[in-house]
Amino acid sequence: MQPVLLRLGDVAIPSYGALYFTAYVMAGILAGLEARRLRQSPFAVLGGIVVGVGVALFCGRVAWYLIHEAGRGGGFSLRGGTTFTGALLGFVLAVGLYGFAMRAWRPKSLTIPGYLDIYGLVGSLGHGIGRVGCFLAGCCYGAPTESLLGVTYTAQGIMAPRGTPVHPTQLYEAIGEFALFGVLWWRRKRKRFTGELILLYLAGYGALRFVVEFFRGDPRPEWLGLSVIQWWCVALGSLAALLLASLLVYHRAREGSR
Repeated sequence: MQPVLLRLGDVAIPSYGALYFTAYVMAGILAGLEARRLRQSPFAVLGGIVVGVGVALFCGRVAWYLIHEAGRGGGFSLRGGTTFTGALLGFVLAVGLYGFAMRAWRPKSLTIPGYLDIYGLVGSLGHGIGRVGCFLAGCCYGAPTESLLGVTYTAQGIMAPRGTPVHPTQLYEAIGEFALFGVLWWRRKRKRFTGELILLYLAGYGALRFVVEFFRGDPRPEWLGLSVIQWWCVALGSLAALLLASLLVYHRAREGSR
């Protein structure tokens, strides 16, 4: 594909970095607009993104190390790959602490589920854009395929195998994320309780990633026929779906009893 998006003299701008930067900017703008709609401080919401992303990058790196590198005997380093599933868990935990602190400082600020609803909405859009960057860079590639959907990488310096058609799993995930964003965008003014959007996002992404993993071709540890990431998706997605269904039933029952 196109691992280098643009060259300015001797400076090469990588596609991966450019798309993820675009994703953060778009997510930040949308989060600020959503904060204004809810009559909240855009700076408080953007502050949560900064804190959450910082912790997420660290947790994503730790998760990658534990899954891919720890068994080889090498020491931990901040440099290297990251995994989105570990980053997502770190982000949720960081935002939880951030929301608790903000609530204690400014009682009229968003609750923790309120912050997470905004971040689930903008995260689905941002992650979809980022996955397009993964596609251009040739990371997170798919398994070899002879189907019409196969793409062939020819550029130097990429992780994907060159000259062999593979599933464009990055685009599968990106399309799924954009569809999930559409659902969350439609639901954001119709939700029955605060926290519904983040639960819907976690359940939806867990199902999406579980399916996409079957088409991935990059090496990943497995257990009982499923990748470690798939087991993580089963646990997180099932828990989120159970909570979502239970709370929807509860709130519908309350509305019906009035």
